[in-house]
Amino acid sequence: MLCVAVLAFAGCGGGSDDEDGGATGVSRGPEASTVSVKDGAKLTTADEVLRKKADTICRRANLRYRAGISKRLRPVILNREEGDVRTYERMVRQVVAPVLGEEIEELQTLKGTPRGEAAVDRMSAQFQKVIDEAEAHPWAFRAGPVPAAWEGQELGPELGFEDCGSIA
Repeated sequence: MLCVAVLAFAGCGGGSDDEDGGATGVSRGPEASTVSVKDGAKLTTADEVLRKKADTICRRANLRYRAGISKRLRPVILNREEGDVRTYERMVRQVVAPVLGEEIEELQTLKGTPRGEAAVDRMSAQFQKVIDEAEAHPWAFRAGPVPAAWEGQELGPELGFEDCGSIA
């Protein structure tokens, strides 16, 4: 149960394996309303391209997050222990904060329409809230995701993301 609970939260979750979201020739700037993408002959809005790129960033961060959590908690899980508070403090300091922090930084480099950028800003703010809660209460991770992570799970789809914010 401990393994499932702790690994359950990742800034992002599953999704496609398409590394770059399929975008080609993306127009930059808030005035871009449609761009040509490598999705057959389909035209996709700039916001959709932005969300695909954000989801790609989130998928990559999710892999780093899960690998780091697994490495830090492997001895605890194998010994069927709960670990001590230092274990979870290290996990937050060495995995949760840095991975989510890098994810926020990468997301903030994305450009699109004001609406698309606002969605990325809200998701980034939610990830920062997860970091803040995790740093304030690292011991809470022994029971699973911190409350901000559950909020992020609802926020991601609300903002149109498939991978950003999912707990899986």
